Amino acid sequence: MKTRFIFNFLSLSLAIALSSCATTGSASSLSSKPSSTSQVSSGLTIHEDAEFGGICIDTSIADFMNNGYQFGDSFDIEFSNGVSYQDIPFYDGYYVKTGDILLIGYPGYEYLELCKNNTSGFYDSFNFPENATVQITLNTAQKYKTTQEALGLKYSDDRSTYASDEVFANYRNVKYGRIGKNVLYRGASPVNNVHNRASYVDEFIEKDKVAYIIDLADTEDNMKSYLADPNFKSDYAKSLYNKGKVDFLGLNMGYTADSYGQTIAVACRKMLNNDGPYYFHCTEGKDRTGFFAIVLEALMGATDEQLEEDYMITYNNYYGVNKTDTPDLYQAIVDLRFSEFVDFFCLEAAVGTLTLEAKAYNYLKRSGLTDAELEDLKELLATDIEHSEEVELPFI
Repeated sequence: MKTRFIFNFLSLSLAIALSSCATTGSASSLSSKPSSTSQVSSGLTIHEDAEFGGICIDTSIADFMNNGYQFGDSFDIEFSNGVSYQDIPFYDGYYVKTGDILLIGYPGYEYLELCKNNTSGFYDSFNFPENATVQITLNTAQKYKTTQEALGLKYSDDRSTYASDEVFANYRNVKYGRIGKNVLYRGASPVNNVHNRASYVDEFIEKDKVAYIIDLADTEDNMKSYLADPNFKSDYAKSLYNKGKVDFLGLNMGYTADSYGQTIAVACRKMLNNDGPYYFHCTEGKDRTGFFAIVLEALMGATDEQLEEDYMITYNNYYGVNKTDTPDLYQAIVDLRFSEFVDFFCLEAAVGTLTLEAKAYNYLKRSGLTDAELEDLKELLATDIEHSEEVELPFI
């Protein structure tokens, strides 16, 4: 397989987790850049990120960085209502633990944002007055450079740099634990073509006769915008949408919220009311998809090793991260990203006495599924689906 990314591995004592945070707003000017660590950007207005609940800062990432700031810098943040934070890392990804705060310039979005990773309602927690502002002061240049370089992994959207269409689409059958043959599939989006993968995924779900799609990332309005694109080519996914066989969840990565689990429970209930095979995805088929896979696989008796194996296939597909070639980076991601998902099930007091299956069962029950529904779901997921080929009979 050709190399698809470059990273500098200087230290792997890292705190990492993933979320997704879209931003909107209008840019405002920054103060001119002093050539010292007293560098300050002040008077920037803020507003709520309506989709994910973070604090949007009304300056573009490009304008902010044109003042000399870099990913990996450390900043002090002070709002006009007196709330302040010191030593906040600035990253282009969500390279902090769940619940930690970061300043982010996420690729593909225009504006700067302050987020509390994998949580919702961060903006609302402050009761900001109208026209609130923020001052951002450089604390230490490149204090978090090591983390930024080690975890700022990039992948190519060029099919020719991947070993196969399946690897490019991050597409695979989910078959761990007692999950039946041809029941579940996972991968990248078949409708959002931001990474040039949609048409490849569409061919796979048609080949595997997927009958129901669980779209973890999009809303129906998103789907309508994809369909309006003259370059939309995912005819099979479109046909399922037209039949009412797509469930739009519109989830971010705030998986610790009760509402997140409740939404997943509703999706499981819809699976019970619709025939499979089932395909679930977010945009890349990585973390929202990875979390949902962990829930279903654990429910069906998969071991911790199997959950890890399935989760980390994605990192090999996209970044070439695997036990053989990049063992240290592989283990860092397992220890701090994958494990955070699995550990989330460990909410019961007698955690040591519970299996992963019991933890997943209890999680879905807390989220709204009944015991009867959970038993039906387990039976559904365990039932093989045969892909019988249609045979053209001779004309008589």
